[in-house]
Amino acid sequence: MFFKYKKAEAAVLLLCLFLSLTPYGRVYAKSVEGTALTITTPVYFLVKEEAAGRWLGTKNYIHYINFDGVRFPAYCVESSKMSPVDGTEYFGIGAESMKYTDVTMSGLREILRNGYPYTTAICGYDFGTDTVKAQAATQAAVRMWLSYRKEQENAAYNVFGFWNPSPKKGQPMVKAGTAEGAAEVYAASIALFSLAKSGKSTTIAAAYDVSTVSLPSFEAGSEFVMELKVKLVGCEYATLSVDCPGAEIVSVSEGTKEAIANGASVRVRFPSSAAGRTVVVLASAYSTKANSSLRFYAEDTGHRQRLFVGRTDLYGVQVTAGSLTLPTPTPTPETGPVQVSKKGYSTSSDANEEKEDGTELKGARLQILDSKRNVVFEWVTDGKAKELDAVLTAGETYILHEVEAPAGYLLAADQTFTVHEDGSLSRVVMEDKPTRVEISKKSALDGSLLKGAKLQIFDGNTLVYEWVTDGKPRSLVGKLTAGKTYRLHEAEAPKGYLLAEDVSFTVSKTDVVDKVEMVDRYTRVLISKISLVDGEELSGATLRLEDSTGAEIATWVTDGSETELATELIPGETYTLRETEAPEGYLKAEPVSFVYGVGEPKVTMMDAPTIVYTSKKDRQSGLPLAGAHLQILDEQGRLVEQWVSNENSHMTMAKLAAGRRYILHEQKAPEGYRKSEDVTFYAPEDEEPKEIVFYNAKLELPSPKTGDRISWYILYGVVTLLLALGSRKMKRRNNGDNGSAV
Repeated sequence: MFFKYKKAEAAVLLLCLFLSLTPYGRVYAKSVEGTALTITTPVYFLVKEEAAGRWLGTKNYIHYINFDGVRFPAYCVESSKMSPVDGTEYFGIGAESMKYTDVTMSGLREILRNGYPYTTAICGYDFGTDTVKAQAATQAAVRMWLSYRKEQENAAYNVFGFWNPSPKKGQPMVKAGTAEGAAEVYAASIALFSLAKSGKSTTIAAAYDVSTVSLPSFEAGSEFVMELKVKLVGCEYATLSVDCPGAEIVSVSEGTKEAIANGASVRVRFPSSAAGRTVVVLASAYSTKANSSLRFYAEDTGHRQRLFVGRTDLYGVQVTAGSLTLPTPTPTPETGPVQVSKKGYSTSSDANEEKEDGTELKGARLQILDSKRNVVFEWVTDGKAKELDAVLTAGETYILHEVEAPAGYLLAADQTFTVHEDGSLSRVVMEDKPTRVEISKKSALDGSLLKGAKLQIFDGNTLVYEWVTDGKPRSLVGKLTAGKTYRLHEAEAPKGYLLAEDVSFTVSKTDVVDKVEMVDRYTRVLISKISLVDGEELSGATLRLEDSTGAEIATWVTDGSETELATELIPGETYTLRETEAPEGYLKAEPVSFVYGVGEPKVTMMDAPTIVYTSKKDRQSGLPLAGAHLQILDEQGRLVEQWVSNENSHMTMAKLAAGRRYILHEQKAPEGYRKSEDVTFYAPEDEEPKEIVFYNAKLELPSPKTGDRISWYILYGVVTLLLALGSRKMKRRNNGDNGSAV
């Protein structure tokens, strides 16, 4: 069969050979931007689509693009042929040509933010220096994401053999690792895919070394303060660190020390030991921008394009040192010794207030200024008085200025002093007032101060102070930093109260007492005692609330309205509402148990009424009798209810006390019947209605004697005969009269 049509087959083969050797025209080839480098890596994982039987492949190809000698990672996203050989040329194309949706683009950015090259610690899987594994995991996640989005969007772009971890239809693929570390690579790729699918956005951080700064020499014993100017390119924030023991950032003009803004001036203080040495300032750039992090490239061939996702832009941070002239003290033959003390104010003797004892304070940054406010000397207090010798001129007047107060204290006002001319020791004392914060824990029930609440103060997520309330305001003196915002948190509420929401407060920078109140809502429960007859609230029920051990918490008698109990209930604990005595006319309800704090703080208990049915019947026939005047009396003979019977049973509902003795009394019997004897009965003690049948016997006619009965018959006969005879005689007379007249 194969050789049957040799000529036709030969023509087809020649045509195929011609097409394979004929290059397609270049569509985008305008300028070459880079060349590709492809590395075949171990088989970290293998995936198979069970429904279609397609394999992702048995090898992972790690791609790079070289631009002007700089190599950048690249990720293959679309192709119709095998990976390229080394040296294949690529050119940039616009993102719009990819025709990806915004969701797809955002997912690609999220994968790159959390994958290689930004990090080799991918979603908790730390590949360390093994960039091949990190890049393999990132490449797999990119392919998974595009395959998933293609199916979700019914997209037309070309995605070959990619695995969809959560398909809309068909079966998901399975994987089998064939190299060491395959499971970790697979897990990291799934985690990256899940991040893209979640729609979250991650901040990028990339660190770079910046210029080296040489410090000029200065005299031993003094300190050096350098001004740095920060310029950011392509990012929002930066952090700085200085490679010099004892150096510290003392101020930032824009932003914070952890997030320095563009254009900020940064003051860095160096110790005297740094004189003459070279230090390196390191900067880290931070950005949430990602629009510029995606670049697409097409293979410069006539075949269907192979596109890559890569990053070719880098964050730039420039840090320059400002000019600074070190102060040179003018030597003078006469200097006076000066002792400077930084102390805290003595505080109240209130037993509930933190105390200061007026000892030397640590952490205050002080300056001594001359009459022109030039800095003569500067230091940070270490808890000891500062001795200055051969520094200040005898007889000159100076200003002691506090630049930064210790934590928990307020800045003191400038203090002027004059150095003794006689060479004796000049003592200068500057006192800082502590910050004062008064915290009260109150009840929402009556505004009273509460005991037993465990309160905590947090600076961010750091616990700085905690205590248990004793029913008085707690004064914190010198414990909190002026101008800083803290969070007051209740860790444990007093018994009978609920945990309050956190309260944020900012410590004042002025000499005032900051008052902070936290109010606890009291535990309460609403009790409703309802009638099953009409749904109305019942009065007269004696109720008892018990804890899980059966101990009584409260007992009361209902008054026909909903009862609110403000008592000591513990959230999550089980309580029981028990009826010890039901209202008259009702039965005791079953106990009701509930868990406090779950659902509405309301408990409803319903009482069923006592029901008695009374029937009046004929004793002989058993048929209902109407017209009987009936009454129900209590044991003292007091009327409870009365009615006149009819053909139906009479229902007495919610009028008789359960288990109590009553009397059914017939006041008047139906006509022709005898009155019944009283019937004693007990009202029911359960929901089963009680039925009482009250019978009546008929009245009997007097019975005649035997002889009298015969006499009566004779008398009846005689009377009947006489009447008949009289009637006949009258008839004859009338006939005679009529004859005479004729």
